[in-house]
Amino acid sequence: VIQGDGLEELKSVPDNSLGGIVTIQVVEHLSKQQVLDLVSLSYDKLRVGGKIIIETVNPQSLYVYAHAFYLDPTHAQPIHPLYLSFLFTEMKFSSVDIQWRSPVEEKNKVQEIDGLGHDNVERINEILFAPQDYVVVAIK
Repeated sequence: VIQGDGLEELKSVPDNSLGGIVTIQVVEHLSKQQVLDLVSLSYDKLRVGGKIIIETVNPQSLYVYAHAFYLDPTHAQPIHPLYLSFLFTEMKFSSVDIQWRSPVEEKNKVQEIDGLGHDNVERINEILFAPQDYVVVAIK
């Protein structure tokens, strides 16, 4: 185990030498430039077929902002899953997949309300209570 700046450590690794890179709840702490650097460096450092897995909070869940994101004052910014996916696609990763994690418990969601309609309740729950985290898995 090495404690230090992850991007600096990644820079020191030989190109095309890694089978995988994993960051769990890290990218939301990085600046916009550092996120770009992470994607670019990961492409350089992964060997063909290598994977990078990035887990972060889901900014599409309004629940996240009230219950998680702002509890940590070191969070710099939420990263939209489509933006992160776009970065890996533009870097020419051969496969980019988004997976949803940490669903909100049903007891915390809006329940059926007379007169509101099932479809409306479902839509409200999609907006307010989307999964709290997502993972991008990109393969070089």
